[in-house]
Amino acid sequence: FNHRCVGCPSRAETRNGYKNQRIVRKAQKADQAENPLFKFGVPVAEPRMPTPKLEIRFIGNWDGGELYTGYIFTDGSMRRFGRRQDNRGGWAAIVCNSKGMGLYGMYGPNPHEFPTAFTAELLAVVMVLRRGTPPMKIHTDNQSVVDGWRAGRAWTTGSGKTCADLWVDFWHLIDSLGPGVDIVKCKGHATLTDVDEGRSTMRMMLGNNAADVYAVRGTEAAIAISPPRKQPYKDAVSLYR
Repeated sequence: FNHRCVGCPSRAETRNGYKNQRIVRKAQKADQAENPLFKFGVPVAEPRMPTPKLEIRFIGNWDGGELYTGYIFTDGSMRRFGRRQDNRGGWAAIVCNSKGMGLYGMYGPNPHEFPTAFTAELLAVVMVLRRGTPPMKIHTDNQSVVDGWRAGRAWTTGSGKTCADLWVDFWHLIDSLGPGVDIVKCKGHATLTDVDEGRSTMRMMLGNNAADVYAVRGTEAAIAISPPRKQPYKDAVSLYR
């Protein structure tokens, strides 16, 4: 395998004609001489980075002590980097006025061991319930969260259900808050055309778009705290094509 990558004269024509010269140049570097991928053709994955811990970052000039009430918009985000354990996600929640303008909010990285878009979406709602007080009208663009809310405790926390652990926290918080909480669906990434044609409202468009922006920032925070081990995976894919 070393002959294929580095210096064998009989392989020079094939090597020089390889479409990805970046990977060839990397294999020829002195500091890569013992890299199992280039020496033996074996892609050895580096140890996975630890999962980001739950962290809350506040939006606006607030000290984090405000209550979440009224019109609230939540969202989740996720980026894939090849391996499942390298996925990173974030969540966000924004309190808006009646016109959809953001008043304050919070966001952060998704601490789930194997983050998905759904765990981020549901975590955002749970974080609101932890800091909220009725009346609360929580808007999410994730239909599964709304379906779970409507289906009830038994259906969402049953054996084998996705995110049953988060749903248990969800229903415990709902019981603690009492009446006055509602969760509704809003259109994700709505535009002014959607507003004009009745698929969204101005309040929903502005609120959801703001939550989306900060959910992405939560994902960026997760990447900064726990950088994915994506390069060895990308090198292996490139080398074997």
